[in-house]
Amino acid sequence: MARPHKDELVKQVQAWLQENYAQTFTLDQLAQRFSASKGTLIHRFNAALSCPPNVYLQSLRIEAAQKLLEETRLSVDLLVNQLGYEDARSFRRLFRHKTGVTPTEYRRRFSRR
Repeated sequence: MARPHKDELVKQVQAWLQENYAQTFTLDQLAQRFSASKGTLIHRFNAALSCPPNVYLQSLRIEAAQKLLEETRLSVDLLVNQLGYEDARSFRRLFRHKTGVTPTEYRRRFSRR
């Protein structure tokens, strides 16, 4: 997801999301934070990164989950809360879709502990 681009708004939003991916917020709130409309934000993300902001955010959270699964013994339920998800089942489904394995299987394969 870290494709090079020249869109300064998208770069600013990417940096903010990298630091705040675990917070709960709506796309409207994110757009307002950067003085843009929701439609503008979606359009510019799609143009710069070929994905909307919510998909970019999911990718950041999945990457963070992978790191936590590799480096900690946190239960998946605790991990889910630390990543900003409210529904562990939805997270597990998304994680499996993105990585091809369940969080538990990922930990078994890649744990460094």
